[in-house]
Amino acid sequence: MALQLSRREVEDLRSSLDRAIYRTIGKSDSSLLSTVSSCLSSGYERRKIIDKISAHIDSKKASKLADKVIALAQELISSSKSQKRKHDSGDRDKVRGGIYIVVW
Repeated sequence: MALQLSRREVEDLRSSLDRAIYRTIGKSDSSLLSTVSSCLSSGYERRKIIDKISAHIDSKKASKLADKVIALAQELISSSKSQKRKHDSGDRDKVRGGIYIVVW
């Protein structure tokens, strides 16, 4: 499943992505972080993400990291959707022409 995130969403995930990289390879790597961020912005599928990050690390670790990256992206998307639904359902008071209308 391909996930395409906006630059802002990727920026919001940057610290989590950096932490995932550190946990996977044991150190921070700015070029790997940049590659992962680019993959998410471009909407790459899992296989393509693995191919891109395999240039930096071995394929077994690349596979693990890709799974973590995709999980983080899915978590961000699902949390933003649930916050949007919560916000939309919380709008009980509507304003029309300067008059408050309470929706029951």
